[in-house]
Amino acid sequence: MTIPKLDIWRTDLSESVASTHAFASNQQPEQAIASVLVPHFDQLQLAGEVTWAAQYKFIRVLGYGSQSVVYLADRFGSLNVSLRVALKLFSPVPYQNTDSYLTEMARTAEVAMRIGEIQQDSLLDVHNMIESGGVQIMVMEWVDGFDLKQLTSTDCLAHVGRVAGKASWEHINNVVVTAGASQARLKPGVAIAILRECLDGLAPLHRRQIVHSDIKPANIMLKKTGGAKVIDFGSAFFLNRPRIMPAWTPRYAAPEVITDNRFELNSDVASLGYVFLELLSGRVLFEDVQTREQMAEAKIQIHERLENYLPPEVQEDGELVELIADMIHPDPGQRFSSPEEAAESKHGAAAAHRRLIRSNLDSDYKNEIRDWLRFVSIDRDGATN
Repeated sequence: MTIPKLDIWRTDLSESVASTHAFASNQQPEQAIASVLVPHFDQLQLAGEVTWAAQYKFIRVLGYGSQSVVYLADRFGSLNVSLRVALKLFSPVPYQNTDSYLTEMARTAEVAMRIGEIQQDSLLDVHNMIESGGVQIMVMEWVDGFDLKQLTSTDCLAHVGRVAGKASWEHINNVVVTAGASQARLKPGVAIAILRECLDGLAPLHRRQIVHSDIKPANIMLKKTGGAKVIDFGSAFFLNRPRIMPAWTPRYAAPEVITDNRFELNSDVASLGYVFLELLSGRVLFEDVQTREQMAEAKIQIHERLENYLPPEVQEDGELVELIADMIHPDPGQRFSSPEEAAESKHGAAAAHRRLIRSNLDSDYKNEIRDWLRFVSIDRDGATN
């Protein structure tokens, strides 16, 4: 599309303004006060910019870690309207001085803005980076839902069992989620549907050479509408520009990250593979591992003995087992090279999902997730959150 030259644009604008003026002049006397705004309306368009000071009011803490805290907040606009957003406040405490904090925050801001341009449904929307007194704050979409860490807890499963009627509870157990060895486990159709959405989210990140670096259950949310979103980009970085202070979770980190502090793009694929394995197995992985060396060795062993960690309904699907194995392979060179390959290869997530549909083990997972989360949302007094 050819952008018109400024003088032509201003000619078009003047015609639009003339029409606005004519409309205003035909209004009743009690409406004529609106004409006071017309000159400013014209000036705004000619200036090509608007200045607006936003106010954010904290509502409650959504989550926190060693380097940040996330609040649910209301962002106020004109005419007394507000919009719910999430605010991530980056703590300066871990940094040696103000310069190192601001250097790292500049990197974080640049990555966040590039992610914000992607507009992929399975990625959290990033709105802006702002500051208050030098403290850097990321403004993000608020996701009305629950993260996978919450949803797979035994407490959450027990809560759904209490509030759902008998028929609904039996259906949820058969189709969506049921008890596992140490936490709730998802049925294959639902787990693969979530996996596919996460792969869809990671793919555009990787195409821009951005590593998420901290994929884990707490950073994957299910919306009450049924969709999945990858969240928390505070640890993300461009592959050729690593962070000053790397942030990752050992339980879900790829072996090369644990042993060498070395990230590849497909390190995220391995992390997502460990999450997927936990969802299908109903057990928390690597709970008793204490050191880096032990963790690296445990990840080699789990790849070699993968079937021992899976329930019978998953063990019987050899290609599904192969999908997991190729996601968590200890050697990055033998692992799926990209989210697209993990999704679309011969034994990738899409093919696994199609097999489940043919075997009648799949369902309309978004409806099933919506029903499940409806019960999760009911508090002890019977009210819906």
